[in-house]
Amino acid sequence: MNPNPPWLFTLTLLLWSWQSGAWLPGLALAAWFEWTMRTRSRWRLADRHLERLVDLTSLLVLALVLFEYSRGPLSAGIFATLRWSPVLLAPLLSAQLLSARAGVSYRALFLSQRRSRSPEADRVLDLTPIYLAACVLAAGVGTSAGGGASHPLGYLGGVLVLTLWVSAWQPRARPRRQWPLWLALLILAGALAWVGQQGVTQAQRRVEELAVNWMSGLLWSERDPYQARTALGEIGELKLSDRVLYRVTTDAPLRQALLLRTASYDRYAGATWFTHERAFTPVSMVGGDWLWMSAERAPTAPGAESGGADQRVRIGGYLPRRGQLLPLPSGAWRLRDLPVDSLERQSLGAVKAKDGPPLIRYQAFFTASARHDRPPQDTDLRVPKPEVPVLQALAAELGLNAQNTAETIRRVRAHFAQDFRYSLRLPGAPSGRTEIGHFLTSTQAGHCEFFASATVLLLRQAGIPARYAVGYSVQEADAAPNSYRVRRSHAHAWTLYWDSGHWHDFDTTPALWAALEASERPVWQPLADLWSRLWYEVNLSRLEPGQGTPLWLWGVLGLLFALLAYRLRLGQRWTAARTRRRDRRAAAPDSPLAPIATALTRAGWPRRPGETERQWLTRLKHSQAGARELPASEPLLHLHEKSRYRPGGLAASERTRLEAEIAAWLAAWKAS
Repeated sequence: MNPNPPWLFTLTLLLWSWQSGAWLPGLALAAWFEWTMRTRSRWRLADRHLERLVDLTSLLVLALVLFEYSRGPLSAGIFATLRWSPVLLAPLLSAQLLSARAGVSYRALFLSQRRSRSPEADRVLDLTPIYLAACVLAAGVGTSAGGGASHPLGYLGGVLVLTLWVSAWQPRARPRRQWPLWLALLILAGALAWVGQQGVTQAQRRVEELAVNWMSGLLWSERDPYQARTALGEIGELKLSDRVLYRVTTDAPLRQALLLRTASYDRYAGATWFTHERAFTPVSMVGGDWLWMSAERAPTAPGAESGGADQRVRIGGYLPRRGQLLPLPSGAWRLRDLPVDSLERQSLGAVKAKDGPPLIRYQAFFTASARHDRPPQDTDLRVPKPEVPVLQALAAELGLNAQNTAETIRRVRAHFAQDFRYSLRLPGAPSGRTEIGHFLTSTQAGHCEFFASATVLLLRQAGIPARYAVGYSVQEADAAPNSYRVRRSHAHAWTLYWDSGHWHDFDTTPALWAALEASERPVWQPLADLWSRLWYEVNLSRLEPGQGTPLWLWGVLGLLFALLAYRLRLGQRWTAARTRRRDRRAAAPDSPLAPIATALTRAGWPRRPGETERQWLTRLKHSQAGARELPASEPLLHLHEKSRYRPGGLAASERTRLEAEIAAWLAAWKAS
């Protein structure tokens, strides 16, 4: 089979230019490759030059991915690399063609093979078919990208023309009998081209979905608005991730932890909190803000503040495409700058956002108490029968009653603060006792789920309606003023109690719980936090209007090109002394093969550490075939090995013959 029919590069690059609209680079590359196929000029390229070209291509790909990602979704960088692959791969293919190599060695292509001594690393890979296939694929990506110059049916026709052109230049022994086979192959090629082009379109959409899901899966924790399974009955040590989920900004420094609720529950059974309130109602948008409030709370004008008691907090985080429960203060009643298509709210306070960008940053206006949650019902006073004896005795001991809610809250807070401690160790309750009873009477140590569950049931036993709330505790300061980071390990549970017509937050977990968990973080956590911050900023610059490419991204690109400059030129100067020492070690000065070693080293093919003369010359013979043919070396290698390993060395006639072989080898080398 003839691998290079005439004008094949031109036809393939014209197809890519037509589909992508990149006529100038396409025509320039077509003219360049047609010239390289016809010129007799050849470059003398050593392995190290090809390695640097591979490094250059890798850095260009990385820079393109980062640049495109700063302007669009994550898949934009990936598909931009495919779309511009004819340009990115052109330097490597040019080096192969102009050096008359059969291909590029695996050692040059793969960093893991650079120091390998295996002969497999010197195998070569012909880049010509890979480049042509990349052009065809890039043309399909141009079609799927939706550019103005793309033509899906034209892509199919172009692939068929290329198939016919390649087939026409293949040798045919009996053309009359082979035409059905060629027709079948032509139809198959057309079908594959059509399916492939459609597949690229679907692949781009799928990559976008996977990117968003991967990003949200790393940075979000899904909450169930109907059920919260606790770890009350488990044994061991509770471990939570330190990934940063949200970034919070306040108008003033926090004097105490800010609780962001995602859901609340009114029923408890078997160490699980749940609710039967499954209906979510749409939230209306007024003046660009999402509002849920009674008529008397409505602002007099869109965007006006409603009451001096209102506070504001700004929350940023990633939003899965399927939707997410938003973390909000319990008294939230208005959201601003939330770019989602729909917002729904449950009667117990859970708020669900759907169909928004991957990253959202919104403002939440709230009051000190939750005024818009459903008023108490009998479920908010219900206590499971197994828990009644312990709770009843404790309520009587503390003198709790519903007649004086404020005093009851004070006594409960003092009881947990004085006699209980925070712990992530889960000992488990003995047989015949409940987890809550064992916590209240025996261990008096546990994590937030123990404190919140026990507090809710104790208040209910005293006749005060209460609910179990889950969400996050905001208390860890970030670098910027009035900024805070919220980790997965900041997931928290607390109590809501009813008083004076509103629901109020009540947290009995010892305040030092976050500091105890922070002391368990690994030493590399600051680096992970820095990466999380940079990732957040670059996504924010892409998705928020008016934001440009962040300066740190240009800094990263600058470092990449500084590394490229070091690899291509400056590194040669800094490592010149080491290279000269290595070249001198290619063969000992008193070795008969020293002239051959010097000639090969100057040509750019030095001997590797630990390599014998035979291994060296054998490797060069296979890897450099086609670039500059090495003279025959078997006779002189045989004589050289005899001189080294045979007792007594060589005879006088054999030494003369070795010198003649070396002189002949050098003469043949200069002549080539």
